[in-house]
Parts: sequence; structure tokens; C-alpha cells
Amino acid sequence: MIIAQISDSHVTPGHPGRADALAACVQDINSQPESVDLVVHTGDLVHDATASEYETVSHILERLEKPWFVIPGNRDRRAPMTKAFSTDRLGASEDGFLQYEIPGFPLRLIALDTLDETAKLGTLCDVRFAHLKTMLAEDKNTPTAIFMHHPPYDVVESDFPFQFDSRQTVERFDQILKSYPNFIRIFCGHSHRASEGRIGSIQASTIPSIALDLRWGFYGDEVAKTPLYQIHRYDPKAGFVTCLQAANGSAQAVQTVSAP
Repeated sequence: MIIAQISDSHVTPGHPGRADALAACVQDINSQPESVDLVVHTGDLVHDATASEYETVSHILERLEKPWFVIPGNRDRRAPMTKAFSTDRLGASEDGFLQYEIPGFPLRLIALDTLDETAKLGTLCDVRFAHLKTMLAEDKNTPTAIFMHHPPYDVVESDFPFQFDSRQTVERFDQILKSYPNFIRIFCGHSHRASEGRIGSIQASTIPSIALDLRWGFYGDEVAKTPLYQIHRYDPKAGFVTCLQAANGSAQAVQTVSAP
């Protein structure tokens, strides 16, 4: 199974290059020699959460030739997202939150809503925790991965390494995951850089921002002006291997950033 992850496009009229970068990623994903099974955008689709920004993003993502899904980041807002995207793209709202299971694949995939509309930091409340536990309890055997915006680990490369509202929230999240041995991986955005970490024994990672002017980290002069995204290849025996991919029409990965 092959998953393409894109994140932090921050599309806004004042920076037209960001929409161009998102479009370049979409084109590159469509041209991959190994067919991608699905695409997940892990939040901060837009910068100011306006209807016109979401319309721009929607038009670009509709060019994808494979199923695609979106989850909210801290720059997003649930109401305009719900208006802009159908339930086929962001799941059915659960008590007002946009978190859901992505159906139809051999690997079980869950999208979590970590948005706090009053702050930049991530959070998970009682309602979202209860919904997560319900989803996890429905299948305790199929290997399961989560996509979420805020990383639940310290991104040591960042000037702001801890990106949740409290350690207690992450500890509570960790305790839930420990109850499910079929849970295998977490994929995040928000940090605008490629990084790796763990919550308990579970490997987690972040991805560079599509928005080049907001991207952090060093990836080499050859891709300094090239949008980046990630390809996650899953094998039932070997687990995940994640590669950083340049949206420049080349099939060669920039860097293999993690493996089990």
C-alpha cells in the first residue's frame, strides 16, 4: 500500500506561489511510477480560512487521480472546511469535530482533529478521545495508523519543540494507544519540517510544509525551490518506509527519512 502525505500548503491570495506549490505536488503524485493508493493532507490547507482560499485548494486537489482526504490544522476552521469539502474528503462530523476513519483499504487509517480554534497548539478533548477509543475498539486486529496535524512528541529540531497544549493531553493519548497492539504509526504536519519521534513505542513523523516560504530544515540546494511531500510505503511484513519526495517530475526520492 502506498500513501502520499502533503501538508501545510497555507494557500492565500497574498502568496500565489503556495497554490502553485500545491499544484506541483498534485501533478507529481499523479505521475508517480508506482501508483499511489490515496493522498492525505494533514492540515493548514489555507492560511486565513476564507471560503475563497478553500475553493482554490479544492480545485487543485480535485486534480488528484486517487482518493484524497483532508484534516484540519491550526490555520483551518471547521465551518468553512465543512462547506468546502464533502464527507468523502473529510468524513462525517462527530459532535462538531472533523475526525474519522478512512475506509476501503487493507491498512486501517484514522484522521484525528487536533484543532483548537483559539490557539496554535494542538489539543484533544474528552469528546475526541471518546470518539477515538470507539473507533479503535471497533477493530483490534487490523494494523492501524493515525494522521493528525500536531505532532504528539518533542520536535527537537524546532525552536518550539512541544506543540500540544499540555503534557497531560499527550500522556492521555499515549495511554489509549497502549491498549491497542495493532496500532503502528502516526503521521503529522504542523512543524513545517521533516522530523521523527515517538509516543511511547509508536513511531511518529512530521513533513515539510508545501509552502516554500514557510518551510524549515535543510534538504539540499537541488530542491531548495522545489515543494516536497512524503510517500509512505506499507508492507505487512516490513511495516512502513517513508521517503521524502521532490515535486519536480523525478521518480527518485530526495531522502528516505524513516524505516521500521
